[in-house]
Amino acid sequence: MKRIFIFGLFLIILGCSLPENLGVPSWETNLKLYLINSEYLAVDLAESDSNFVATGDTLMLYTEINESQEIEITLNEVSENAEEEIGDVELDDPESRNTFFTLSELAPDLNDGYVPAPGIPEFVLPTIIRDDIESFDEFLEVTCSSGELRFTVTNNTAIWMGNIANNQPFELILRDADGNEITSAVFSEDIPPLAAESISASIDLSNMVIVNEIQVEIAGGSRGTDGEAATIDTSANVDIVIEIFDVTAINAIAKIPAQDIDEVVGIELDGDVILHEAVVAEGDYKITVNFSNSIDLDIGVVVSCDDLILAGDQDTFSRELVIPRSGGNGLVSDYTEIIDISGATIGHGAILDSIFVNISGFTNDTGDDYREVDSSDFFASEVNVEALEFSLITGTLPPREEDPIENEEELDIEYPYISGDFSLVGYSEIRFEVDTPVYTEMDMNILAKNETNNEEIMLLDLDTGLVPSISIPAGSSTIIFDSEHYNINEMVSILPESFSYNLIPIIGHETEIFTFEQNEKIEANIFIESELDILADCVFIPKDEDGKPNIQEVDTESFTEKEHDAFVSGQFRLNYENTMGVSVGTKLLISSQRIDDFEQIIASDPSIFTIIDIPLISQTTDDNSNEISVNLTKSQLDVLLADKVYIVPKLQVYSEAGTPISGSMKFRGIADLVLKVNNDLVED
Repeated sequence: MKRIFIFGLFLIILGCSLPENLGVPSWETNLKLYLINSEYLAVDLAESDSNFVATGDTLMLYTEINESQEIEITLNEVSENAEEEIGDVELDDPESRNTFFTLSELAPDLNDGYVPAPGIPEFVLPTIIRDDIESFDEFLEVTCSSGELRFTVTNNTAIWMGNIANNQPFELILRDADGNEITSAVFSEDIPPLAAESISASIDLSNMVIVNEIQVEIAGGSRGTDGEAATIDTSANVDIVIEIFDVTAINAIAKIPAQDIDEVVGIELDGDVILHEAVVAEGDYKITVNFSNSIDLDIGVVVSCDDLILAGDQDTFSRELVIPRSGGNGLVSDYTEIIDISGATIGHGAILDSIFVNISGFTNDTGDDYREVDSSDFFASEVNVEALEFSLITGTLPPREEDPIENEEELDIEYPYISGDFSLVGYSEIRFEVDTPVYTEMDMNILAKNETNNEEIMLLDLDTGLVPSISIPAGSSTIIFDSEHYNINEMVSILPESFSYNLIPIIGHETEIFTFEQNEKIEANIFIESELDILADCVFIPKDEDGKPNIQEVDTESFTEKEHDAFVSGQFRLNYENTMGVSVGTKLLISSQRIDDFEQIIASDPSIFTIIDIPLISQTTDDNSNEISVNLTKSQLDVLLADKVYIVPKLQVYSEAGTPISGSMKFRGIADLVLKVNNDLVED
């Protein structure tokens, strides 16, 4: 940390000459031994590859850490399926069918002509089956779930049809082609003669099987002419109209008209983000729709999404498809449609909690073809949406924890060996410059580590004793932790060799809207700055590049035993300028052997070291200098008789708060020795 330059031994003999008279000389001379000539600049520690920096000439500890982490915001892979049974099949109303019965068939004993009162008496109608009715063209067979069959009778004869008073109402019976009864209608009133009024009777077709080939049987009684005279026309007839209305079928072999299959499926895409608007990234992104159709009808399908606009389109997505018929007999036809949504826009700027893919279907008209359709036939659809990434998102993101941002930053600092009380008391701060596209909350776990001394200090809030947790709005922010509120000085006082950090980001906010572009990152720049204002009463031992005591090796061969024996007195004079902000007491430890153990240097065993004890080097101002003189003894020079010696400064540092380390120290240390001149010295 500090360089000590020792410039060897330098001999100056002042006023040295031989006297004219013979005899033993008797004068003294001076020997000046330059032990220290050094300048220690605070800025010397602020080298380009060091974490010490100089602001002006004030020294600071400074480190900058850059970290970033990509954010992935996706809609999760989802699928939804629905199965829609066709249900009751709607059939077109078939055309009406007509038949008639002549009076000659109903009353074969009557003849044409006038019959006076009391006319024709009441009688029982004969059983007659009309089997020449035209077949229904619209179906072959229908099992009805609902519908109405209506008989309408117009009596053109001169007699009444039905005799309710005699419990013989007019009745029509509907039979199939084999004569099996399908249903019957009993008229609740007698039908008057001469087409005075048409009378109808209806039948509910629920759960009834109707075939296309039918027969109609007539039954009941007649009131005759009801006591009135009448003119008989045996060719007159009773007209019957057969109508079928509003038929829905459980099962039908029929010509099936077009009809809707409503609300087949709606799929909700639940993702990490509540979208307002998003653009799907370029890539293999798609919606896959699978259809299964067991209905023997082509199904027209409209697949649409009101919140999806495909790349290059202006209108919301809608696509018409035809799902082929099954072929009947339990067969199922499958059909798959793949919708490429790469580059598509989702949403229109309003809050979009869900994205619905709507599928509505309808059967196509079978034309003149008969198809067998059952209400249990089904039409099924399944929608699969793969995980989507976005090139742009505007929306809200419910809070979620991201992977930690963690690492360790080594400091390029060689601290001195310190023994005693030492702490930093100046202004320190840890500053975070964060750029995040999304609102973020972050727990800050920052640890100062000195592995040499096995010390660790975590960054803590001084008020709560907890690690800091910060809220960061979307965009660029600067957050400052200062030494007034956080234990930063305590962290730096352990002389950290590294800082490790574990930052746990929780991104998102329930209501805050953000805009996110693909591959955006949380970028965090961490700046740790500490003004080196120290409070100390401790011993410093400077280290060399290998972390050992900074010991200077000095060649002392020029200092011989003759100079040693001629020693009379001496002083070590230290001239100094000290503007560093600390007071220093110095012990120069001189040994004939190299000592690399810090504890031995601190203990300073006099049997190992010759010690020159220099009093307190106080602070000076501007270019003023002070001087300290220390008397030397002959025994302190004993060590210099070796061929080489090892010198290390042991610095006793005293400092009070308020003066950061800055400026410099300049030392010029001279051992000024007084020697008695003798013959040996003269001869040399």
